[in-house]
Amino acid sequence: MKLIILLLMSLMLSCQGQNKLNQKNNSIAQEDTIMINRDSVQIEYYDFNITQNGTQSLAYERGDGWLMEWWSMKNSSYGACKEYAPANDFYVIYKEYHLNGMIKERGKFAPVAFGKREYFDENGNCIKIVDEDKKFGAVKREDIIHLLEKEGWFNRQTGENIITETPILRTNYKFYREIMQLMDITFKRAVINKQGKEIEPPKWFVTIYPETKKYYVTRYIIDGNTGKFEKTETFEPLER
Repeated sequence: MKLIILLLMSLMLSCQGQNKLNQKNNSIAQEDTIMINRDSVQIEYYDFNITQNGTQSLAYERGDGWLMEWWSMKNSSYGACKEYAPANDFYVIYKEYHLNGMIKERGKFAPVAFGKREYFDENGNCIKIVDEDKKFGAVKREDIIHLLEKEGWFNRQTGENIITETPILRTNYKFYREIMQLMDITFKRAVINKQGKEIEPPKWFVTIYPETKKYYVTRYIIDGNTGKFEKTETFEPLER
């Protein structure tokens, strides 16, 4: 059965730029990220110490619920780090580094890219900023998360959910990682004709494979302008 429901909108804060990395609560770079100072500007740097000069990959949980996952530079043309946020934030920060250690790319994903996505040269200078939110319509990433909470799939405050076999998850980084193993979120841009007129609205697609209801798959198709959505549940006996 298809349900047509109006999704209420909410506003989302954008991430801050390179020159504001050290501002509390608005920082893309987290507290233990290596930073170097140059001409009174902080520049993010790959952590060669913790990765044993870039030869080892490792992951560790911080005291505030974030997971830091460092990737080795060994046999690679770059270094990388993923920072998984606690449940309330529900996203991951992905970073790439040049071989000299300077930040190369930084952005937020959930798993669709959102906020400011930044690119840097080998000297740490910001050379390009992409506003990923511009591709969205009125419905933003946070609105999709609120919809799923309103539908009862999970609660970021308590860790309760009906997706995983574990009814209450820890509200640290594990919440996002475990939920997203059983859920897909994708986005399709609006279709614009040659005259610049929108002929098809932007759309969000959410697919959930709940362990609590094996072989049943729930899908949402959400109008990115109005927030109206269609919801279907199908029986699919084949393993995902």
